[in-house]
Amino acid sequence: MDEVDKELALIEERGAKHSEIGLDLLQHEIGGLCGRPAETLDVSATVGDAIDTMQAGRFGAVVITKDGKLVGILTERDLLMKVLGKIDDYRTRPIDELMTANPESLRKEDELVYLMNAMRMGGFRHMPIVDDQGTPLHVVSVRDVLAHVLEQFADEIKNIPPGPYRGERKQYSG
Repeated sequence: MDEVDKELALIEERGAKHSEIGLDLLQHEIGGLCGRPAETLDVSATVGDAIDTMQAGRFGAVVITKDGKLVGILTERDLLMKVLGKIDDYRTRPIDELMTANPESLRKEDELVYLMNAMRMGGFRHMPIVDDQGTPLHVVSVRDVLAHVLEQFADEIKNIPPGPYRGERKQYSG
């Protein structure tokens, strides 16, 4: 009976520790995920300007502004779903024809739980982060969220190999 009680206490302790870590993680401020400043283009820009900006900076979203305030976002997914194979002269099109107008946004002091919920419910991968006046500061991507979550478990995952072993590696030739 004593061993059973010890085992139950150990299971309870592990379960409590796990949920505490999860709750703490969700309460982190979004500001901890904000790296480089948001890449912005004025609403007068073209889709070609946005593509050039995203390719040069190697990122997946450009925030669109008017008078310095957030009015839209154009993402790589917008380009795939709305442009490629559908519009021939897309490079010269005004960006406001294809951007997502009035996107949701959050602030740096908001908690991660709101970011994750908005991305899940809205089905999007990029969230503009703005200041109190609506000026874009950053764009947080789902990749940023994943990196932040994995950083919280760095000690637990540091020894995991890059992929599961399934026998000998095959040599490919091209």
